[in-house]
Amino acid sequence: MKSFTLKITTCEKIFFDGECQMVILPTTDGELGVLANHEQMAVTVDEGEMRIQHLDGSWQNVYVKDGIVEVGDNLVNMIVFFAESPENVEILKAREEYERANEEMMQKQSIQEYESSQARMARALAKLKKSHQHHIIGT
Repeated sequence: MKSFTLKITTCEKIFFDGECQMVILPTTDGELGVLANHEQMAVTVDEGEMRIQHLDGSWQNVYVKDGIVEVGDNLVNMIVFFAESPENVEILKAREEYERANEEMMQKQSIQEYESSQARMARALAKLKKSHQHHIIGT
């Protein structure tokens, strides 16, 4: 199968820059599939999961948020606010949850509010520990 170059740039980094066979993007008008030699176009990217088919036929899911994609000359150039693998999104959410609960615990609260913040902090910490074990094990 023919290939094309896909480049995904976020506000912070180049998330992906390489060859692929196909990409399926979440756009404001629904999903858009792009193959090699696709006609030239530009569309807005919506928040959601995109899929990249690599040259070996394997698929990679990527969570993206808000941006624009330009297609032409066997190049798909995508600039988005955010791009991460789905498992990293869960880790980021758990970290934010932990930090929010930690900040709440440092503020003056009733005993009930303090215990509620403490419980949220413990849940977030459990999620972080679980995700860390999965990365070590490789699952």
